[in-house]
Amino acid sequence: MSGPEPSHHRRFLITDGGPSHRLEVRLGLIRADPTGLFRRSFLCILVTWVPLLVLSAMQGNAIGHRVAMPFLGDFAAHARFLLSVPLLLASTVLVPWVADAAAQFVDSGLLTAADSKQFDAAIDRGLKWRDSAAAELVLVVLAYALSITNLISMAVHVSTWYAVRTDSGISVTWAGWWLVLFCVPLMQFLILRWLWRSFLWAQFLWRMNRLRLQLVPTHPDQAAGLAFVGEVQQYFTIVLFAFSIAVAGVLANGIIYDGISLEHFAPVIVIYVISAVALTPAAKLHASVASTH
Repeated sequence: MSGPEPSHHRRFLITDGGPSHRLEVRLGLIRADPTGLFRRSFLCILVTWVPLLVLSAMQGNAIGHRVAMPFLGDFAAHARFLLSVPLLLASTVLVPWVADAAAQFVDSGLLTAADSKQFDAAIDRGLKWRDSAAAELVLVVLAYALSITNLISMAVHVSTWYAVRTDSGISVTWAGWWLVLFCVPLMQFLILRWLWRSFLWAQFLWRMNRLRLQLVPTHPDQAAGLAFVGEVQQYFTIVLFAFSIAVAGVLANGIIYDGISLEHFAPVIVIYVISAVALTPAAKLHASVASTH
């Protein structure tokens, strides 16, 4: 039985909504042309990495031996604000593919006419949560809470570009305050926002799993017609790559400046890899479960 016409349903665009998205649109950072991504990424570097460089240079901590770890020698800072954060912003390129995968449930005839309303309800619920100002406010609060927690628990054994160790204690530099009050919260927010968007996609798949899908056991995709659900997960590797770059920068600092061997980070690396692998094939798991209908 063929499903409803795809034009009758809203597209499940998991990023095109919410206060932060509307702000980006008003600022002209989101446009239809491909240069919009480069513009957003470049602006992100201008408000994070560049101020950190300038403020560090003003206090003589950008380069040289005044502090044990100058700004230009901080692998974590460059990994985060030159690569990871711009990538998190540019990862919106995967949204059309996610929306197409959602529409494929209709286009491929997997849905019956009776399940059309439930499909629409799943889309509407996901988009409502996407547009929620309360949800993004929680993400902002969490981002600052994590940043403040990092500041309080900061263990500075030597002077760095963001914090100078003296006999009286630790003094946060100008660049350090910009790092704690803006740069780190921004990165934490972008990470949390992508986790929230991934959750929206997962809950949509969970709702599809509960429908009476018209599966074809002999389908050539060898997944009863659901292979597209697993295939779309490959695009989320862009987000995981951004996460991985940030983690690699932190590990590089520990190895270069603290003399910690790579083997010491083995438990952290294993936990991260397991978490990344668990997140990436989540949709494939949903597809395999759905195929048992």
